[in-house]
Amino acid sequence: MSTLASKKLLLHIPGTVNIFLYQNCYYAAFIWAGFIILHCEIALQWITTARRTYICIQMSKAFVATYYIAYTPSH
Repeated sequence: MSTLASKKLLLHIPGTVNIFLYQNCYYAAFIWAGFIILHCEIALQWITTARRTYICIQMSKAFVATYYIAYTPSH
């Protein structure tokens, strides 16, 4: 079921506050966090500290952007 379909379904049920979407975003946040940590751990082995820090920061920004978009009701 797509996110849009889920949202439309839940909008017809009063009081749910898009719980289904929040749960999906919760799991997605863990997946993103795991990916960022894994990427940074692998990066420790072969790139410089400055470059590693830059990559980790960029990955974190991507995670925050994804999290923000997922929780914004206007999408």
